[in-house]
Amino acid sequence: IASLDVPPEPARLVRFSPDGRYLAASFVLDDGNQLLVWDVEASTVALEISTDFQPNAVAFGGFASGDPLVAAGMTSGAVRLYELPSGRQRIETHADQGWKLLAIDPAGETLVSAVSRDPEVVVYDTATGAELRRLVPRAPVVSFDWSAEGRLLAGGCADFSICIWDTQASWGEWYLEGHQGQPVQLEFSPHKPILASFGWDSTVRLWDV
Repeated sequence: IASLDVPPEPARLVRFSPDGRYLAASFVLDDGNQLLVWDVEASTVALEISTDFQPNAVAFGGFASGDPLVAAGMTSGAVRLYELPSGRQRIETHADQGWKLLAIDPAGETLVSAVSRDPEVVVYDTATGAELRRLVPRAPVVSFDWSAEGRLLAGGCADFSICIWDTQASWGEWYLEGHQGQPVQLEFSPHKPILASFGWDSTVRLWDV
């Protein structure tokens, strides 16, 4: 289908956008980290970030509304949000020190950012970069996923629980219990109110949310 030019080092992260049009890959090179985002249909590079990028801090969003975005965490602790396919930087958040975990809602209106070892989630407006609120789960968040319609945000926590926030109920929260290890990967069903979680306890659990 396509042949894409890449650096000589193995990729640390490879991720498709929800519509399959864009492919992001991050690399750790001798002269600094690098993020490449390709427009697969056109076989061109839509975005390139070098040197101060956190190699695992990448998130796509906004594809449900036709406003595709990609977020990237910087080593400074800030988060930058870029528009696709232009690659234009839209916002840069203030710097919270630490390694970032990022997620953008399907409509592209809200960016959430968690910092490693810190039990706090910062919610940003993707249009302005303004901080909207801070969520305080009972343990640091190690994984994120948004439901398909963007109402629910799931966060896997370091205490083995999963926190669910309801954006239409003033970000009210509840917890799912059962894993005996950290739930490091979460995935909402695109068609049913079901959340799948994979934990370090070597189990995959399905939850009715």
